[in-house]
Amino acid sequence: MAVIETEFVKEAFAEITEMENREFSANEKIRKLLSGKDEKYASVMFGEVEIRFLPFVGKRLRHKMILAKKEIDASTESESGLARTEQLLYDTLGALCVDEPFNNWKTWAYIDEKGDSIGGVQRIFLLIMSELGKYNEDVKNFR
Repeated sequence: MAVIETEFVKEAFAEITEMENREFSANEKIRKLLSGKDEKYASVMFGEVEIRFLPFVGKRLRHKMILAKKEIDASTESESGLARTEQLLYDTLGALCVDEPFNNWKTWAYIDEKGDSIGGVQRIFLLIMSELGKYNEDVKNFR
């Protein structure tokens, strides 16, 4: 289904003429919308730390996550596959989180390395994914 939707979006975007593209780019309301200044954030607590993240995943990150899942499913048998899985996890967390230092993938690599016994990175990722799932469920229920 995601492949069909992706093709639909690509085809629909291709139908936007250069003149329409310039008009959209010049439109003040569209620029304000794209700036995301009214963005609402979701958060999870881990211990005493609040981690804020975007409640909805943008197109680029959504596609990256879909491709990452396919890559993970195909490559978890080898050491290099496991390392790639960890990198994808860190990248995704860094892209979702909005506040320093959590919006940097290197932070997650450090936390994973130094806090190995607490399993924090994986647990935080699952907490965030659970919250994202709740938002997606609300959208599905709206349809």
